[in-house]
Amino acid sequence: MKRTLNNVTALQRGEIQGGGAEQVQGDEHETGGADAPRHITPTLLETCGRHGSRWHCEWRGVCGGPSNVKARKHGLFATLRIRKGTRIDYFGVRLGRERWDKLHDQTYCVGIHGTGMYEFVDGHPSWQRKWTPESGLRLFGPRLPPGATLTQMPRDMMLGGLVNEPVPGESVGLKIVGTERTAYFEAIRDVQPGEELLTLYGQEYQRGYPSPYEWIHSKT
Repeated sequence: MKRTLNNVTALQRGEIQGGGAEQVQGDEHETGGADAPRHITPTLLETCGRHGSRWHCEWRGVCGGPSNVKARKHGLFATLRIRKGTRIDYFGVRLGRERWDKLHDQTYCVGIHGTGMYEFVDGHPSWQRKWTPESGLRLFGPRLPPGATLTQMPRDMMLGGLVNEPVPGESVGLKIVGTERTAYFEAIRDVQPGEELLTLYGQEYQRGYPSPYEWIHSKT
């Protein structure tokens, strides 16, 4: 059974190592009233080593760390105040419908329609080990500087896979958006520094835990 709702395949709880709790408590968190950019997207930074140049991502306004709920393991946190309407980019491998149909795990995919055909951005963390230019797979990610080349997927590019669903007592701060050209999260309220960023995966998502819609609907 496909785990889709409104053209979006729900994002599963993340497994990417996106940083530690000390990052959430770092310098940006201590800036108090500072705001994150209204469009949160990573900056690509080049690292030169013995095996040539490699790229890694630096995000301003968010970082990964241990989730507030132990069962969720990792989560994505605000390091600056995120205003309502702020966009947080969601990156991954761009897949056609045929390849998507064959995926064993579709839970990190967001549907897009940019070429007139139904496509998906798959932010599954396993792509960080599999993707290379030689794989023939298209990467949906930050734009490289002119003349730069990419030999593997940058570390920490796909932090969107860390966004969890809420448990009772927690508040949703993001919604998932899939447009004709791109995929991203949008803040539906102001989010404070240090707060874990949470969203809803859709009512049809097949969970191994109680659906948050049960207690959300019971309050309305």
